[in-house]
Amino acid sequence: MSYFVVERASVWFGGVHAVSDVSFRVPKGGIHGLIGPNGAGKTSLVNAISGMVSLSSGKCILDGREIQALPPHRIAEAGVGRTFQHAELFSDQSALTNVASGLFKHRGTTFFQDILGTPAKWRAESRVCDAADAMLRMFGIYGWRDCLVADLPFGIQKKVDLARALLTGSPFLMLDEPTSGMDEAEAQDVIGIARRIAREHGLTLLVIEHNMKVIMRLADRIHVLDHGELIAEGTPAELQTDPRVIEAYLGTAAHA
Repeated sequence: MSYFVVERASVWFGGVHAVSDVSFRVPKGGIHGLIGPNGAGKTSLVNAISGMVSLSSGKCILDGREIQALPPHRIAEAGVGRTFQHAELFSDQSALTNVASGLFKHRGTTFFQDILGTPAKWRAESRVCDAADAMLRMFGIYGWRDCLVADLPFGIQKKVDLARALLTGSPFLMLDEPTSGMDEAEAQDVIGIARRIAREHGLTLLVIEHNMKVIMRLADRIHVLDHGELIAEGTPAELQTDPRVIEAYLGTAAHA
């Protein structure tokens, strides 16, 4: 049974059809890729799934529940997490604080405990910091722990963003170009970490990625968009020789 379903989804901006009648399914614990050339509609679709824009038609179903009519915070509460193409972080806060914010809803304390500074508050903060520190070490960025995010290189900001997203524990997580700004070695290392965490915790991932080496290594199955339409889907091995994908995304020179 599919854990997440996109059913005939369309996103229109006036007369522009950014996404047209797209359908696909993702099984629980699966890692699926979403690729396509610039302007293919990938981010528009992810924005619609997360409630940042409205679906013009169609459905998004998470674990049997339709979520397309919910506001963004309710979609997040239902179990949908995401990163953004350009890391949306608290630029005036440290890397540690940003990663730790991923555990906000799991603190286990009440508003009054936090305001009064009770022992429960300090125990909760200690647990959150320990978890955030462990994630920073896992991504190899512990040395940036106390630096303001605004002062970090873009590649490090992307790692902070991904670490925070993975720490939320959202069972369905969408990663929008998680390795942009990284060199090939960094990208492959980060993808290895994301895959391991997803497998260990049973997370379901939908990854938008331009780096073909990364997505071919990470994804179990890949969906290909072009001009807002789903033109192909299959395993990485199948899509590497699909003429529709080569023409729309890789180009004939890359195929040769």
